[in-house]
Amino acid sequence: MKSLFKNIRRPMKNIIPLLLLALMTSCAESNQQIVKNYTKAYNKFDFEKAVSYLDTSYVETFVDGTIEVADLDQLRDFMSWREVMESNTEIIEIAESGDTVITTEETSNMMDRILERRPRSFKIKHLFADGKIKQTIIDTMPGYLETAEFNYNKLEAFQIFCDSMNFDFGYEMNAEAAAKIKEALKAYKDTQSK
Repeated sequence: MKSLFKNIRRPMKNIIPLLLLALMTSCAESNQQIVKNYTKAYNKFDFEKAVSYLDTSYVETFVDGTIEVADLDQLRDFMSWREVMESNTEIIEIAESGDTVITTEETSNMMDRILERRPRSFKIKHLFADGKIKQTIIDTMPGYLETAEFNYNKLEAFQIFCDSMNFDFGYEMNAEAAAKIKEALKAYKDTQSK
């Protein structure tokens, strides 16, 4: 009986380190899961949680090199704008290739709903370094120009209304500007429903 337990213990001794390694590997978040978690925090406007998934030198650019978000301070302002404007980003598709996660995302906000604009779709590359999102590169999707033109026409009607009412809010991406836009949008909606 003693020899039977002795033989069982020896293989277990070799298996335990392998089990621990498998457990530690399965606990590490995949890059896809990090992007999903970041988007969830972003949609909840939880800057502290969102930034935990980002490299300290995080930047967002368009595919042509134009900078959308230069640093984390600007991201904080942008997220505060999104919160006031009740923005939402939905991941439609997600795939991974090496240290890059590619998503197709659709974004909309209060302005879209009130002005009856179409949601915008983008293809986004999330580049990783050391388990954090270091950069996102934004590209447009087929049909973007038609959507942009349609949305511009809706925005132009709103702008004409704002000019006639002397609403001056600018288009800065922070909470203060968003609050002014929201006020103008509500006034515009009231005139459209009469």
